[in-house]
Amino acid sequence: CTAVLAVQCVSGRIWEFPITLIAMEPQVDDIILTEATEFDKTSAVGFRLTSTTRRPELFTAAFLPGSSSEFTVTPASGMLPPVGSTGALITVSFTPTASGKHRARLTIQV
Repeated sequence: CTAVLAVQCVSGRIWEFPITLIAMEPQVDDIILTEATEFDKTSAVGFRLTSTTRRPELFTAAFLPGSSSEFTVTPASGMLPPVGSTGALITVSFTPTASGKHRARLTIQV
């Protein structure tokens, strides 16, 4: 994506700077493994997250397109408490309905 950044001085003069923005895939922070013992039986794993600042932050959690629908995340949105606190509990559940490998990519946005 390209854009032009326009900076205006108090005197009214305007400087224009062309910029190019490049979006890349985010780095994987962690890998969560869960095992299912039988079909239609849910297994779950939980982890805690905090804000990266001293202030609470709203978040949303969702699986990226292409993820298996047999995974769910709760809560799907909420408040991350400040850094240094216990953190909000995020739970990823897996309920297999068929054999084979099941993969999902979870993203949590603040």
